[in-house]
Amino acid sequence: MRRGTDLDGWMPIRVSFRASMPVVDWCYMGDAAFTEPFFDQTVERRLRRPFPLLFRRETSMTAVETLAAERSLCEPAGFIFHSSRCGSTLVSQMLASIAATRVLSEPPPVDTVLRAPFSIDVAPETLVSWLRAMILVLGAAGSGAGDRRCVVKFDSWSAIDLPIVRQAFPRCRGCSSTTTRQRSSRRRCFGVARR
Repeated sequence: MRRGTDLDGWMPIRVSFRASMPVVDWCYMGDAAFTEPFFDQTVERRLRRPFPLLFRRETSMTAVETLAAERSLCEPAGFIFHSSRCGSTLVSQMLASIAATRVLSEPPPVDTVLRAPFSIDVAPETLVSWLRAMILVLGAAGSGAGDRRCVVKFDSWSAIDLPIVRQAFPRCRGCSSTTTRQRSSRRRCFGVARR
Protein backbone atom coordinates (compact mmCIF):
# COMPACT_ATOMS: atom_id res chain seq x y z
CA MET A 1 0.00 0.00 0.00
CA ARG A 2 1.30 3.44 -0.72
CA ARG A 3 0.56 6.67 0.96
CA GLY A 4 -0.87 9.53 -1.03
CA THR A 5 -2.57 12.85 -0.68
CA ASP A 6 -4.38 13.07 -4.04
CA LEU A 7 -7.47 11.02 -3.28
CA ASP A 8 -9.82 12.01 -6.11
CA GLY A 9 -11.80 8.90 -7.04
CA TRP A 10 -10.58 7.01 -3.96
CA MET A 11 -12.88 5.87 -1.16
CA PRO A 12 -12.19 4.64 2.37
CA ILE A 13 -13.15 0.97 2.50
CA ARG A 14 -11.65 -0.18 5.80
CA VAL A 15 -10.38 1.18 9.10
CA SER A 16 -8.00 -0.78 11.32
CA PHE A 17 -5.94 0.09 14.37
CA ARG A 18 -2.17 0.01 14.66
CA ALA A 19 -0.38 1.17 17.78
CA SER A 20 -3.69 2.60 19.05
CA MET A 21 -4.09 4.76 15.95
CA PRO A 22 -6.68 4.34 13.19
CA VAL A 23 -5.35 3.49 9.73
CA VAL A 24 -7.64 4.02 6.72
CA ASP A 25 -7.46 1.71 3.69
CA TRP A 26 -8.57 3.37 0.43
CA CYS A 27 -9.70 1.76 -2.82
CA TYR A 28 -9.94 3.46 -6.20
CA MET A 29 -13.65 3.53 -6.97
CA GLY A 30 -13.62 6.09 -9.79
CA ASP A 31 -17.23 6.84 -10.61
CA ALA A 32 -18.52 3.40 -9.56
CA ALA A 33 -22.23 3.38 -8.83
CA PHE A 34 -23.42 1.86 -5.57
CA THR A 35 -26.08 -0.41 -7.04
CA GLU A 36 -25.59 -3.51 -4.87
CA PRO A 37 -27.64 -3.80 -1.69
CA PHE A 38 -24.58 -3.43 0.59
CA PHE A 39 -21.42 -1.31 0.58
CA ASP A 40 -19.17 -4.40 0.81
CA GLN A 41 -20.72 -5.90 -2.33
CA THR A 42 -19.94 -2.78 -4.36
CA VAL A 43 -16.36 -2.76 -3.05
CA GLU A 44 -15.97 -6.49 -3.83
CA ARG A 45 -17.20 -5.87 -7.39
CA ARG A 46 -14.68 -3.04 -7.78
CA LEU A 47 -11.83 -5.18 -6.40
CA ARG A 48 -12.33 -7.63 -9.27
CA ARG A 49 -10.61 -5.07 -11.49
CA PRO A 50 -6.80 -5.12 -11.59
CA PHE A 51 -6.03 -1.49 -10.69
CA PRO A 52 -8.19 -1.24 -7.53
CA LEU A 53 -7.01 -4.69 -6.45
CA LEU A 54 -3.30 -4.04 -6.88
CA PHE A 55 -3.04 -0.35 -6.03
CA ARG A 56 -4.42 0.77 -2.72
CA ARG A 57 -3.61 3.59 -0.34
CA GLU A 58 -3.33 3.95 3.40
CA THR A 59 -3.69 7.14 5.38
CA SER A 60 -4.26 8.20 8.94
CA MET A 61 -7.67 9.31 10.15
CA THR A 62 -6.20 12.82 10.24
CA ALA A 63 -6.00 12.69 6.43
CA VAL A 64 -9.73 11.89 6.31
CA GLU A 65 -10.49 14.80 8.64
CA THR A 66 -8.28 17.12 6.56
CA LEU A 67 -9.96 16.03 3.33
CA ALA A 68 -13.41 16.61 4.85
CA ALA A 69 -12.35 20.08 6.05
CA GLU A 70 -10.61 21.16 2.82
CA ARG A 71 -13.47 20.27 0.50
CA SER A 72 -16.95 21.71 0.83
CA LEU A 73 -18.76 18.41 1.25
CA CYS A 74 -22.52 18.15 1.59
CA GLU A 75 -24.02 16.62 4.69
CA PRO A 76 -25.98 13.40 4.19
CA ALA A 77 -29.59 13.76 3.15
CA GLY A 78 -30.61 11.18 5.75
CA PHE A 79 -29.81 8.14 7.85
CA ILE A 80 -31.49 4.77 8.17
CA PHE A 81 -31.48 2.98 11.53
CA HIS A 82 -33.09 -0.44 11.69
CA SER A 83 -33.45 -3.81 13.34
CA SER A 84 -32.48 -6.89 11.35
CA ARG A 85 -34.89 -8.42 8.85
CA CYS A 86 -37.22 -5.44 8.83
CA GLY A 87 -37.19 -4.28 5.21
CA SER A 88 -34.46 -1.66 5.60
CA THR A 89 -32.56 -3.03 2.58
CA LEU A 90 -35.70 -2.56 0.48
CA VAL A 91 -36.02 1.01 1.80
CA SER A 92 -32.37 1.73 1.01
CA GLN A 93 -32.68 0.26 -2.51
CA MET A 94 -35.80 2.35 -3.14
CA LEU A 95 -33.91 5.48 -2.08
CA ALA A 96 -30.96 4.46 -4.28
CA SER A 97 -33.32 4.31 -7.27
CA ILE A 98 -33.91 8.05 -6.98
CA ALA A 99 -31.75 9.91 -9.48
CA ALA A 100 -28.53 11.44 -8.10
CA THR A 101 -28.88 9.61 -4.76
CA ARG A 102 -26.19 7.37 -3.33
CA VAL A 103 -27.06 5.01 -0.49
CA LEU A 104 -24.15 3.67 1.54
CA SER A 105 -25.58 0.57 3.14
CA GLU A 106 -23.76 -0.53 6.30
CA PRO A 107 -20.31 0.79 5.34
CA PRO A 108 -17.63 -0.95 7.47
CA PRO A 109 -15.50 2.21 7.90
CA VAL A 110 -18.41 3.91 9.68
CA ASP A 111 -19.03 0.90 11.91
CA THR A 112 -15.34 0.61 12.80
CA VAL A 113 -15.24 4.29 13.76
CA LEU A 114 -18.32 3.87 15.96
CA ARG A 115 -16.76 0.77 17.59
CA ALA A 116 -13.34 2.47 18.11
CA PRO A 117 -13.84 2.94 21.89
CA PHE A 118 -13.84 -0.87 22.20
CA SER A 119 -10.37 -1.05 20.57
CA ILE A 120 -8.55 2.09 21.61
CA ASP A 121 -8.80 4.95 24.08
CA VAL A 122 -10.54 7.78 22.21
CA ALA A 123 -12.10 10.98 23.51
CA PRO A 124 -15.83 11.43 22.74
CA GLU A 125 -15.23 14.65 20.78
CA THR A 126 -12.55 12.90 18.69
CA LEU A 127 -14.96 10.07 17.94
CA VAL A 128 -17.60 12.58 16.77
CA SER A 129 -15.00 14.29 14.57
CA TRP A 130 -13.87 10.99 13.03
CA LEU A 131 -17.46 9.91 12.37
CA ARG A 132 -18.37 13.22 10.74
CA ALA A 133 -15.26 13.23 8.54
CA MET A 134 -15.69 9.58 7.49
CA ILE A 135 -19.34 9.97 6.50
CA LEU A 136 -18.67 13.23 4.61
CA VAL A 137 -15.77 11.70 2.67
CA LEU A 138 -17.66 8.47 1.93
CA GLY A 139 -20.64 10.46 0.66
CA ALA A 140 -18.49 12.57 -1.65
CA ALA A 141 -15.90 10.04 -2.84
CA GLY A 142 -16.23 9.08 -6.48
CA SER A 143 -19.25 11.30 -7.01
CA GLY A 144 -18.46 11.41 -10.71
CA ALA A 145 -21.49 9.18 -11.20
CA GLY A 146 -23.64 12.27 -10.62
CA ASP A 147 -24.61 11.54 -7.04
CA ARG A 148 -25.64 14.73 -5.26
CA ARG A 149 -27.38 13.26 -2.23
CA CYS A 150 -26.14 10.60 0.14
CA VAL A 151 -28.10 8.46 2.58
CA VAL A 152 -26.32 6.21 5.09
CA LYS A 153 -27.89 2.98 6.33
CA PHE A 154 -26.21 2.00 9.59
CA ASP A 155 -25.69 -1.54 10.88
CA SER A 156 -28.55 -2.69 13.11
CA TRP A 157 -26.48 -2.49 16.29
CA SER A 158 -25.59 1.14 15.56
CA ALA A 159 -28.97 2.33 16.81
CA ILE A 160 -27.35 2.63 20.25
CA ASP A 161 -24.96 5.16 18.69
CA LEU A 162 -27.71 7.56 17.67
CA PRO A 163 -26.55 10.23 20.19
CA ILE A 164 -23.06 10.23 18.63
CA VAL A 165 -24.51 10.43 15.11
CA ARG A 166 -26.71 13.35 16.18
CA GLN A 167 -23.69 15.16 17.62
CA ALA A 168 -21.85 14.68 14.33
CA PHE A 169 -24.84 15.71 12.19
CA PRO A 170 -27.32 17.69 14.31
CA ARG A 171 -29.36 18.90 11.30
CA CYS A 172 -29.64 15.58 9.49
CA ARG A 173 -32.78 13.53 9.81
CA GLY A 174 -33.20 9.79 9.84
CA CYS A 175 -35.57 6.92 9.32
CA SER A 176 -35.94 3.91 11.57
CA SER A 177 -37.35 0.58 10.57
CA THR A 178 -38.46 -2.16 12.98
CA THR A 179 -40.38 -5.43 12.88
CA THR A 180 -42.73 -6.86 15.51
CA ARG A 181 -42.85 -10.52 16.60
CA GLN A 182 -45.92 -11.08 14.46
CA ARG A 183 -43.69 -10.28 11.43
CA SER A 184 -45.84 -7.34 10.45
CA SER A 185 -43.68 -4.43 9.49
CA ARG A 186 -44.02 -1.12 11.23
CA ARG A 187 -41.98 1.81 10.01
CA ARG A 188 -41.55 5.12 11.72
CA CYS A 189 -39.86 7.75 9.69
CA PHE A 190 -38.85 11.04 11.15
CA GLY A 191 -38.08 12.29 7.70
CA VAL A 192 -35.34 12.05 5.14
CA ALA A 193 -34.10 15.56 4.54
CA ARG A 194 -34.79 16.83 1.04
CA ARG A 195 -31.99 18.66 -0.70
